[in-house]
Amino acid sequence: AFLEPEGGFDTEGYAEAVALGIRALTALAGPEQSRLRLGFADLAGLLCGLGLAYDTEAGRATAAAVAALTRGAAEVESGRQAQRLGAREPVALLWPAPPAATPVPGLAEAARAALDAAAGQPGLRHQALIALAPADAVEALLGAETAGIAPLAAAIRPVLTAAGTLAEVPT
Repeated sequence: AFLEPEGGFDTEGYAEAVALGIRALTALAGPEQSRLRLGFADLAGLLCGLGLAYDTEAGRATAAAVAALTRGAAEVESGRQAQRLGAREPVALLWPAPPAATPVPGLAEAARAALDAAAGQPGLRHQALIALAPADAVEALLGAETAGIAPLAAAIRPVLTAAGTLAEVPT
């Protein structure tokens, strides 16, 4: 969704979406919930769209930068909420460190800026903000069974339609 037609990555839009995700999770779970889990799906699709092989230095650097941008943007939003509602957690930017450079223009710099902005927060409202995990029921319902970071096994996958028949859809 954040892949730009000319081969870039919409870092600003992505950071805004991460912040919106934290706000939505806070609203759904209630302001007293201290643990949130936000993740991302179809990293393999992004790498493919960028023309990067999955198991290369360039692919790993891009993946690390996306993960760092996610963590930084999530912690910035948690810090904003902590300013209004009170901090419960210290800022803990231990993982992931962004790469110095990626083949995607501006991505490494945006990741570093997001982590720096998060480090400047006085504290966080939430304890856990980013998670990578195997596909769950929600991903299956959304048709985004990518397990966060794993490459997909095939270009198409079988799904059960509302009519009860089997259909093949693109992954």
